[in-house]
Amino acid sequence: MSYSYGRGRRTYSRSPFATDDDNQDQASQRGRSSTRIPAPPSPASSSSHTSPTGGNRYLAPTDRPTSPLTYGSRTRAGAYQSSAMSSILGGSAPTPVVAPAAERSRSRSRGFAAAESSESPFATSTTEPVPPIRTDMRSPVPRGENLRSPGGARSAVPGYMRSVSPAPSVAASDMTVSAFRDPEAFRKFKTKLADLKEDLGNAKSELDKRTRERDELLGKVASLEQESTAAHRDLSQAHTQIRDLEEELATQKAEMQAEISALRNELGQTQNDLGAKTAAHDDLAYELRTLRVDHANLVKASDEDREELRVLQEQLEIAQRALQEKAQEFDALRKEKDRRSLEFQQADKKRIDLEESFKELSGHSKAIESSHEQAQDELTYLASQLQEEREARLAAEAAAQDALQRLAELEEMMS
Repeated sequence: MSYSYGRGRRTYSRSPFATDDDNQDQASQRGRSSTRIPAPPSPASSSSHTSPTGGNRYLAPTDRPTSPLTYGSRTRAGAYQSSAMSSILGGSAPTPVVAPAAERSRSRSRGFAAAESSESPFATSTTEPVPPIRTDMRSPVPRGENLRSPGGARSAVPGYMRSVSPAPSVAASDMTVSAFRDPEAFRKFKTKLADLKEDLGNAKSELDKRTRERDELLGKVASLEQESTAAHRDLSQAHTQIRDLEEELATQKAEMQAEISALRNELGQTQNDLGAKTAAHDDLAYELRTLRVDHANLVKASDEDREELRVLQEQLEIAQRALQEKAQEFDALRKEKDRRSLEFQQADKKRIDLEESFKELSGHSKAIESSHEQAQDELTYLASQLQEEREARLAAEAAAQDALQRLAELEEMMS
């Protein structure tokens, strides 16, 4: 199968070397409208439409021809085809024949017209018109990566494109016909053709994959737009709520400022009252300290009185024991003992009364303070009474001694 290209038209023709598979590929290629191959670069723009690696950047994986004889024609494309076949088959391209200037200008102005490119060197039948070639197609892969692996068919088109330079119109050559008469060359050609078909299938798969990814991305973009619309709506509602809250905050702030002013006035009045209460509290604290000192003195005096009463009680118990011992011995002194016992009982009663008065004094410090002088008088009186009791006890002891002496004398007299 052979292709012949023009600037606005593509033709198909049957090659004498085409097989049934090639014919089927040609039929399927006619019915496929989405796979269109752009025209080769013109001499004026060939330098600007090539990739950095030398290949044409308009040749996407889905735009490659299925045959290395793509750019075959009887005019300028014939020269391109001769160079490509020379690079594939390892031969040398024939010397191009320069066409007259009038023919070159006519071919350039008509843009590889259909009359000059309507059939290939192997054409044996009429051609069918096809839709114009799309010029806005771009490869989905980076520049220079539109061919397969570094080996094999990689040198078919890029090597050819790197070797192409603006060339004048040349006459038709039979180099391509002689190339396919060699079975080895034809086998190489078929191998490279299979590689190019495999690249085309891979490119179509990649295109389908990219199309699915694009659809998924479009769906995601639509969902994100819906979310963005909802977010904008929520944002406007939030702005409205913020304005309402700011107004409410301003109102509350004014009310709080008024309350703060009132509280500051109350705080000043409270501080004044607190100063007065603090002064009164200091006075009361001073009085309390004075009362505590007086109470401590009274407690100390009461402790001394208790100690003295304890000593007196011990002495009284000793005297009672002595009197009880003497009661059995001296009948004459029993009445005296009873009288002394009665006196001692009265003294004990007075002691008990004094202890109760001391307890009342210790439990009621204020009453003790008011009756301190009276207690001193009572203590003086009690001290005098105790002194009298001591004297009476001494007198009783002296009488007892006299009685003992008398008894001793009587015993001596009786003995």
